[in-house]
Amino acid sequence: MQKIQTEVLVIGSGFGAAAPALRLSQAGFEVLIIEKGKNIVPEKDFKQTQDPEYLLQYLKGMSSNTVSFTYAEALGGGSGFYEMISLRAPSLVFEQVDRNRKRLWPSGVDHRTLDPFYEMAERMLQVEQIAEEEIPKTGVVFSVLMKNLGYSCDRARYAVKGCIGSGYCVSGCVFGAKQSLHYNYLPQAKQAGAQVLTDIEALSIKPLESNLESTKACRIVSVLPYRYQIHCRSKNGEELAIQAKMVILGCGTVGTAKLLLGSRKYLPSLSNQVGKNIAFNGSVKVAGLLPEGFIEGDMLSGRSHPDGDYYFSS
Repeated sequence: MQKIQTEVLVIGSGFGAAAPALRLSQAGFEVLIIEKGKNIVPEKDFKQTQDPEYLLQYLKGMSSNTVSFTYAEALGGGSGFYEMISLRAPSLVFEQVDRNRKRLWPSGVDHRTLDPFYEMAERMLQVEQIAEEEIPKTGVVFSVLMKNLGYSCDRARYAVKGCIGSGYCVSGCVFGAKQSLHYNYLPQAKQAGAQVLTDIEALSIKPLESNLESTKACRIVSVLPYRYQIHCRSKNGEELAIQAKMVILGCGTVGTAKLLLGSRKYLPSLSNQVGKNIAFNGSVKVAGLLPEGFIEGDMLSGRSHPDGDYYFSS
C-alpha cells in the first residue's frame, strides 16, 4: 500500500474545500487536496450539450420517498455545474431557533460578522448584480409572474464575468465566463504550493490515538506528529494511506456524511445525528401554463433557468 504524508489533508475540491485549501497554503502549510471525481480542464472537458451520457460523467444523484439530491463528483465539485447565483443569507436566517427555542447559529455569528467574508468570496468569484440589459426573456416572465402574485423582485447577483448568454451553464461553461473554482481558488492554491490528486476516494479516517493524546495542547502545526490516517482508494483500485496532522472534510453533504459514517468504528464520539439532519438549497421545481397573450419566454438562451435572474421576497 502506498503511503503519503502531509501537514494538511483536504478531502474534496468544491466550495467547502478549495477555500480553506487556498488560505492554509498561503499561510505556509503543506496542503494536499484529494478529489474522488475526475480532473477537469474547463476549456477541454466541458461540452455544450445536455446529453445524459456526458452529464452523468460528473453529476450523481440519490433519492428517497421524501428528498432527492443531485451532486457533482469532479475537480471543483459542483462549481462547474451550479447556477452561479450568489446571494448573501438574509439576516433573519441567523435568528432562527429550533422547536425548543434554541438558536440554530452560535451567538455572535450574524450578518455583520460574516459580511467581510462574503465580500472576500465575492471578490474572488467576480460576483456582480446582473445588468438589466442581460436579463433574458425567461427572467422577465418570472418577474411579471411574481409581481402578479404580490411579490417584489430584484436582479440577482452572479459569479460570472463576460457572459455571452449561450445558455449551457449547467453543463459547464466552455467560454470561461462562469467563475467556477477552476479559475480562482484552485489555481491560486496550487500556486501557493498545494498539491491536488483526482480519482482518489477517501474511505475512512482513523485517529492515531497516541499522537492525538500527546498533542492536545500543542498549537504549532509544524511540530505536531501525524495524527490521522486516511484509508483511500484510487479509481484503478489501488489502496493508499495518507497520514496528516490536520484533516478538513469538504466533500459535500453526501460525501462528508458517508465518510464519517464509514469511520464510525474509529470515532467513538461521533454523534448519532450524523447523516440524519440534512440541509439542502431548497430548490422546488414548478411547471405551469402561461395565460393566453402573456409575454413569451425563451428557454434556449441567456441564463440557465427561468428564475435565475431574479429572486423574490414578500
